[in-house]
Amino acid sequence: MNWSVPQPSADDDLAVDVVDQPKGDGGIRRRSLVALATTVAVVIGAAIVALVLTGRADRPGDIASLERAVFADWWTAAEPYVSDLQDAIDDSQRALRTRDGPVLAASCQRMHDAAAVDIPAHLPTPDPHLSAELQAASDDAHTAAHMCLSALGHSPNNYDIEFLSNLDQAVRHLRAAVSIVDRNLTGQPRSGA
Repeated sequence: MNWSVPQPSADDDLAVDVVDQPKGDGGIRRRSLVALATTVAVVIGAAIVALVLTGRADRPGDIASLERAVFADWWTAAEPYVSDLQDAIDDSQRALRTRDGPVLAASCQRMHDAAAVDIPAHLPTPDPHLSAELQAASDDAHTAAHMCLSALGHSPNNYDIEFLSNLDQAVRHLRAAVSIVDRNLTGQPRSGA
């Protein structure tokens, strides 16, 4: 027995009808619909994969949590310098009350370094209002430190009132800054916002 498949002849109309595409717009339209359906399926599939890989859809609470985490990282790096500026201001005020020249000189130098170098190195902060408060505290403390060091160097200028005023302003801005830090770390909304 010979099991061979008969080959179509050139006169066989049947072979031509199976291979030829239908004439007219039907074939083009069908290919366009298949391409569109494939594209939509790929886009939907990519969206599903993205959601599965991230484990969630975007939720406002997650964004706030991320912002708090970024803020907490910034605060971990900056907090020692903010605390050092506050300590230097406190020490200088205490030294003024007790009239302790050497302690005043050391605290004014620490205040200068914290205000002129350490705090600005951590600006801007993740919160623009905090950046403004820390910049103002640094500016006031830096000015007060120069007045203090000038007075200790026997400058003929009398900076008594300006020095105390600048210290008071620096303390106010530091308190406002710490309040903003606390609010950001706890996720409380800004008052008036």
